[in-house]
Amino acid sequence: METALLSIADILPSITTAVSLRGEVLSVVGAVAEAHSEAAGATRRVAVVTLGDGTGTVQFAARDSQVELCAAGAKLRLTNCRVVLRLGRVTLETGLWGSVAEHVP
Repeated sequence: METALLSIADILPSITTAVSLRGEVLSVVGAVAEAHSEAAGATRRVAVVTLGDGTGTVQFAARDSQVELCAAGAKLRLTNCRVVLRLGRVTLETGLWGSVAEHVP
């Protein structure tokens, strides 16, 4: 079953279900970081990305291959993301069932 697309203005910290949306990459906040995961035994790439859709902006924590899709101006579709409140700001993350893909209108 397809998850309904939300606008960024509709994303609240109290949402406990997976969300999906379309947005444009406005910027990558800071540099892409590399973090070693003891549990996975590998080095992972992480970037904080600002997405916008005309109703607002939200941060997205891109990991590994998702980082490659996050160039400024890229249009993305995020599916089955979880909403977390990090440092007082709503942030989206993909978990096991989440995905990020280029959006072709």
